[in-house]
Amino acid sequence: MILLCAATVVMIGIKGVHIAEKIDTIKEADRLYAANDLVAAEEAYRQAHNNRWILYEEDKLAERLHKLAPITAMKRKLDKILSDADAAAADLQFETFMKAYKRYQQLRSSYLEPGSSHINEFKQMLTAATAADRMNEHLIQFKAYFEEQLAASKQQGDSSTESLKANLLTLPSSLFGGAEKKTTQLNTLFRSYDESKLARIAGKGELQQMLDEAVTMAKAYKKLGITAEWLQSKSEELAETIMRKDGEQNNAKAFAIHATIYAGYADRSGSSSRVTNYLEQELKNWMRKADRHVAAGEYETAIRLYEDLSGFRDTTAEIADVRLVWAAAEPSLLLPEGNYPIIEGGKNRFGALVYTMALDTERRLYYATWDGTSKPKVLRNPQPIPYHYEVRRLTVEEQLSSNERPVLLIEYDSNSRSAAYSAYTVANDRIELLFSFEADGYKIDNDGSLLVHNLNETGKEDETARYELYGDSYQFVELLPNANYIDIPVEKLPEYPRKKVRFTSEIVLDSDEKPYARMGNSYIALQGDYAFVEGPITVCGIFSYYIEVYIDSEIVTIPVFHVEKVE
Repeated sequence: MILLCAATVVMIGIKGVHIAEKIDTIKEADRLYAANDLVAAEEAYRQAHNNRWILYEEDKLAERLHKLAPITAMKRKLDKILSDADAAAADLQFETFMKAYKRYQQLRSSYLEPGSSHINEFKQMLTAATAADRMNEHLIQFKAYFEEQLAASKQQGDSSTESLKANLLTLPSSLFGGAEKKTTQLNTLFRSYDESKLARIAGKGELQQMLDEAVTMAKAYKKLGITAEWLQSKSEELAETIMRKDGEQNNAKAFAIHATIYAGYADRSGSSSRVTNYLEQELKNWMRKADRHVAAGEYETAIRLYEDLSGFRDTTAEIADVRLVWAAAEPSLLLPEGNYPIIEGGKNRFGALVYTMALDTERRLYYATWDGTSKPKVLRNPQPIPYHYEVRRLTVEEQLSSNERPVLLIEYDSNSRSAAYSAYTVANDRIELLFSFEADGYKIDNDGSLLVHNLNETGKEDETARYELYGDSYQFVELLPNANYIDIPVEKLPEYPRKKVRFTSEIVLDSDEKPYARMGNSYIALQGDYAFVEGPITVCGIFSYYIEVYIDSEIVTIPVFHVEKVE
């Protein structure tokens, strides 16, 4: 009972203290209310209302708190915002903090608007809660944190830092000393980060990745309303450095790949012409280098270089041209693999860009053509050439060949005559023998027949045999009468009076259409029943006397030559 009584006394004492506190609090609240210090009054009335040790002036408390309800609501809103901001800042939750900060700004705008109620009370709350200082401290904390993270990512190569830039841009300009200073500071910070990141990627030789990153950054900046000019200038600088390194290392293939990559980037980003001009100039340097290889006969090297450059520019035509030049310089390239002791070739004739004729070790004749695109077309005569003599030359018989149909002539040594001859016609995808004989020479008459001098088959000397074309080959027709003409140079005609001679000269006609043959600086008068025309001619006949004629207003004495035959 004693203990119970003691406890009761203690409880009564405590209650008495709280009762006194409530009474004093109400008195203080009334004083503050009377002094129009509504914020402090609301706090005092709220404190008294929460004191439930005694029911004392409850109606007045309720009535006063009802009147001060806007103050209560305003205080609760501010306290909630500040509490949320403090918690978000403590956990570095920037988005959550910015939501609280936005609510804080809206609350300030609402209560501090000129003409609104309780402006002074709200200012008093802000001061009491040190709201501005607390918010500013949190913003400074986030700014330092973002700058630190961005600096660290620049060193570590972290690629997931674009949100840091957006967060920094979200911070109010007041933290930086104004909008202009904010732009300057952040651009400097972003540029340092971006250029370092691009340089790090380019340093690994990853041009495509570096340019893609520059494009991605530019798009991100565009969404943020920033024109980051440094991205293009830096990416161009790094790209040019990579391609110059390709040139220094003589790596045309890498240059072509990098140039193609950069050309694609230039189309997307509108790159300046400086690097594009450099690419074009560098490409010309590579092309000139390939041309020098061609001139030096290094065709394979030139083709390889053109193929390397094809990644950037279509070099199909250049490669085709080199292959043609190569084939013309080395005709064996058109032929099947084998051994060809005699090979000749040419280009741009007989409907082919390049053609080749050859004899293999089994003395079989080959003819190949190439149009520069498909595989070479190769014809082979299955039969060996007729004679076993040493071959002197393999050539085109120009007088018998046509634009589309070549005639191939083989000239051999001969034991009995000046040479042996075999000619082949190439037509209708076949090689056919046109003629073959041993003689002291031949020529083609005006009618297309062959005049063969001292044909070996006749066994006679100083005879001329005529061959005419029958079907696809020349056949022996007759032996021509022996005229016993002496072949002489035209200048020696005066040394052969009244002798049958043959010479070659050039016909000129005077004003009366009289024919003369040139003889050095003089002339020969020609007589005979022939329709002479100006130009080269071979004539057979006899010189027997001189005549005097006017030449260039002077009288000169020239020989008269009676023409018996024109060849």
